[in-house]
Amino acid sequence: MARKADYSNTQKYSNRKSFDGSPVPEGKVLVPFLKEKFGLQKKDYIQDNFTTMHLGEFSFEIGFMAISEDHYASYMKDFWDELNKDMEMRREGVASSERTLMVQISFALTPDAARVARTRDFWNATIRSVWKSCLSITNMKVKPLTSKIPRSRP
Repeated sequence: MARKADYSNTQKYSNRKSFDGSPVPEGKVLVPFLKEKFGLQKKDYIQDNFTTMHLGEFSFEIGFMAISEDHYASYMKDFWDELNKDMEMRREGVASSERTLMVQISFALTPDAARVARTRDFWNATIRSVWKSCLSITNMKVKPLTSKIPRSRP
């Protein structure tokens, strides 16, 4: 008989520390996240605050971040759904970068307003590293296109 998931214990990870060492504000709780999915820079986190979770033949490096206690149950459901999809793709031999991209695309295409609200805190936790990546891309020198196209001579 399959186990039924119970996401009512919002204090399950209260013995953990947040990935960056910041204290957990009032009304928020710690939840796990997959380190590989967020491209964190070494200066943005404390390695000792991460743990390795072993599920079957797979290992996952897990960090913890604070989100609103109201969003705990729905976040945990999404977290485990994502983890199960990741394991399924690993079994099929899909590369890590492809798995990350697939998860990000499927997440972005979900028009659920509640999902957007409950993950706002999560994205705010990683926005600095994403912003820095965007800045490095936009600072590249690009040759502007000209409106005149040279004609070929016969």
